[in-house]
Amino acid sequence: MTTYDIERYLNVRSAYGGSFAPGGERLSFLMDTTGTSQVWTLTAPQAWPEQRTFYDERVTFASWSPDRPELIFGMDEGGNERTQLYRLETETGAIVNLTATPDAKHRWGGWSHDGDRFAFASNRRDESVFDVYVQNRDEAGADAEPQRVLEGDGWLSLSGWSPDDSQLLVSQAYSNFDQDLSVLDVATGEREHLTPHEGDVRYQSASWAPDGEGIYLVTDHGDADTLYLAYLDVESGDLETVDDGGKWNIDGIALDDETGRFVYSRNVEGYTELTVGEFDADDPTEFETFPEPELPGGVSGGVSFDPDAERFALSTTGDTVNTNVFVVDVETGEAKRWTDAPTAGIPRTLLCRRLLIPLSCGCRIKEDKDTASAVSDTY
Repeated sequence: MTTYDIERYLNVRSAYGGSFAPGGERLSFLMDTTGTSQVWTLTAPQAWPEQRTFYDERVTFASWSPDRPELIFGMDEGGNERTQLYRLETETGAIVNLTATPDAKHRWGGWSHDGDRFAFASNRRDESVFDVYVQNRDEAGADAEPQRVLEGDGWLSLSGWSPDDSQLLVSQAYSNFDQDLSVLDVATGEREHLTPHEGDVRYQSASWAPDGEGIYLVTDHGDADTLYLAYLDVESGDLETVDDGGKWNIDGIALDDETGRFVYSRNVEGYTELTVGEFDADDPTEFETFPEPELPGGVSGGVSFDPDAERFALSTTGDTVNTNVFVVDVETGEAKRWTDAPTAGIPRTLLCRRLLIPLSCGCRIKEDKDTASAVSDTY
């Protein structure tokens, strides 16, 4: 059998971070073909992609506007994590620096539903804490005057706008095992604490329900042994279990806040198990499920719905596929691989069945008779 040295495997590339353009006819993603992750787009499964950014520095994420042919992406310098936000106009290729505060970190908080504003958290006032800002899309660079809507008192991040764009969902992290959620009124700056608790409790992967009256999240509230999926009523503060996950952690949920369609994942013995469904409009804890996606196995993540929530994109790594973006039909589970990240000339059948697997692969493989022991890695 042909063997390859480690340098060859280190040149296996990854494509991930898929995001649909308005209309759903184009997909952006990140790919490290050039050695650093850059923004690429394509219009059909495994079509020839178009590179959109050309930097020596890595791009960390990209998110399409809801209604314009433009996206916002993040990029730091030299891995210093001081991410700046940039707007790429895809029709002209023009790129502008929206934040232009290189000494500060910026955490993406999402587009408003009309695409006129975006939110972010930043430590530009005080490097030890994060404040929340809202900025108009057409403001850029040193002349931009983002509105500071909350002066923070710790490490804050954002989980998106409410369906009517009047509120932002704010997460405050004290540690990896202890977080709090609150709702911020954008107009008044008033902040309502949703998760009072004692001790360490995780409140993670929070998403607004379609009616804006509740939040879906994963938590171990109540001294649960594993993370479970729950619904939190914003007005009453009541927390109801949606899926207890059994003996496995539920890692997170992606939710379309217009249709109530969702994807949540469980980590089952190191492999990703996906549940795809749609919440009941009358009972937020009830839902119907659709067929499990037909993916090549392994580890999946980074779900992003198209504008109609009829499809979703996610990155997947399997036994015979390096990290690539697949698009899944919600109702049928049919999956198509859209990206074709290079494998450095190594046949896909050999990617994950040898002891020397590529570090960019990101998959977990079970013990194979051709290897002396099981090999596992995560991305």
